[in-house]
Amino acid sequence: MKILGHPVHVMLVHFPIALFTMGFVFSLLGHRNDDQSMTMAGYYTICSGVAIGLVAGIFGAIDLVGVYKNKPRAFKTGLLHASVNVAVVIVFLVIGYSRYNQYPNIPSESPAVLIIEGITLALMLIGNYMGAQLIFKYKVAVKE
Repeated sequence: MKILGHPVHVMLVHFPIALFTMGFVFSLLGHRNDDQSMTMAGYYTICSGVAIGLVAGIFGAIDLVGVYKNKPRAFKTGLLHASVNVAVVIVFLVIGYSRYNQYPNIPSESPAVLIIEGITLALMLIGNYMGAQLIFKYKVAVKE
């Protein structure tokens, strides 16, 4: 789906990438320095990343239908890209929800949760790479 000729999914995906990354950084700083303001910043950025990630996912799913019709070889990569990134959003949704249950006195994250966030960010990079493959290799959402 496009707005004024620009693919919406491609426009939106940068926000959850940045927000999840900063959420991890803020959570790490909140844990390391026992700083409530950093922990809260991590909570807000993760929640924002989940919200925008869900919207980006909806537009990505709409685009995926077009990939199936027009570029069936890219469809498998698109499904894998979607699966990985949906898993990333779900993990951050669970982390955000667990913090929501303790709001407004959210304690700093445990080392185990920080490790899970770090692994999830690495998984997100893999999903992002697959998204780049869709654009650069298969020319999905690119005017030829």
